[in-house]
Amino acid sequence: MMVLGQPWGRLQGPHVGPIVTSRSRHDPFPSGDGPWLAWGNGRSYGDVCCNSTGTLIESRGASRIFAFDAARGRIACESGVLLADLQRLLIPHGWFLPVVPGTELVTVGGAIANDVHGKNHHRQGSFGDHVRWLEVLQSDGTRTRCGPAQFPGRFAAVVGGLGLTGLITAAEIALKPLPGSGWLQQRTRRTRDLAETLAVLGEVDRAQEHTAAWLDCQAQGRRLGRGLVLAAEHDVTPLPRPGRRRRRGVPFTPPVSPMRPWTLMVYNGLYYHLRRGDSGWQRRWYRSALHPLDHVRDWNRLYGRSGFVQCQVVVPEADHAAVLRELLRLAAQRGEHPSLVVLKRFGDRPGTGLLSFPRSGYTLALDFTWRGPRTGALVRELYDVALAAGGSIYPAKDAVMTPVQFRRAFPQYQAFRSWLDPGFGSDFARRVRLA
Repeated sequence: MMVLGQPWGRLQGPHVGPIVTSRSRHDPFPSGDGPWLAWGNGRSYGDVCCNSTGTLIESRGASRIFAFDAARGRIACESGVLLADLQRLLIPHGWFLPVVPGTELVTVGGAIANDVHGKNHHRQGSFGDHVRWLEVLQSDGTRTRCGPAQFPGRFAAVVGGLGLTGLITAAEIALKPLPGSGWLQQRTRRTRDLAETLAVLGEVDRAQEHTAAWLDCQAQGRRLGRGLVLAAEHDVTPLPRPGRRRRRGVPFTPPVSPMRPWTLMVYNGLYYHLRRGDSGWQRRWYRSALHPLDHVRDWNRLYGRSGFVQCQVVVPEADHAAVLRELLRLAAQRGEHPSLVVLKRFGDRPGTGLLSFPRSGYTLALDFTWRGPRTGALVRELYDVALAAGGSIYPAKDAVMTPVQFRRAFPQYQAFRSWLDPGFGSDFARRVRLA
């Protein structure tokens, strides 16, 4: 269950300060005391969506789709629209969002503010690459429409700007033609170690649009980095959509996380060995292929009352195998036992925004049950390894980055600062001393 003001990682409690609701993109800027921060659907893992000392602007009330050009593939909507709602409208008309993250339960405003990426960055880049224009309302009442050609400086600050440049009220998105009807052909291949995982991932990247690798986070030694490489392509066969599937859910938060070392070892071993070496091509509905966790309502409760943290970094192509091996080795050596490890390859297209995370290289994400300062210390140690190699850190998933690490990860932070709206702020911005 989404709790207003609480990040998906649940390391902080619900918001206790003032809350105002945005009902329309035409609303004037709300009155009251700042600092302000927009709240979408609360799927950021860390504190970029938190504003414990200020006022939250709840944006889901502004969720109208006000223009859809089915001939040209353009859709314009308010910032509170969920990506899931857009897909429901677009697929029957032969269109698809070009970029979707691991969950489609995020708002358009949140997707822009974090410049989210998907499993097809090597083909389509990040979400901001497909925004034709957006409108931002600043705390002084100024309303500006900007895009790649109109006020490009402001556009580059808002895209990936973590909600700190004003309130995103609306946007137009360029769509991707859908060759079929929402079904994908998916193939899973089992690998024996990191070298084979990287080789297979590189192979499928050249041939398929959606690719990623699940890594057995308990495998060590010669098996380090073994896993399952998933590749998917849109099925061109026109087929009816599947019947409505009831979402399973986690009904309560256990006092202690079941993500214990022995349970993770058993689960990962079974998940890996029960898969065939090559599954062959199988037809999957896009939600099952691209958003598997969306089928489990409130899955974040599985981490218990303490919550969880994710370390997601990108490392450059140069010497990537050695850096990835060191990250995996350190995660195992410190005894924190990641519960989920995912590896993807980014394409050569850098993110649109000044603070965009995607860039050429490999991105590794590791989920950890929060066990206090030692977990935070490990994540920061992993950050330092990635930064030393010239990599970066994903703010949307972060909860522990230091100010020094932020400045190393985003060398354009000084240029971004000039676009900050002085009326906006967040716990993340205060933590890394950005605002």
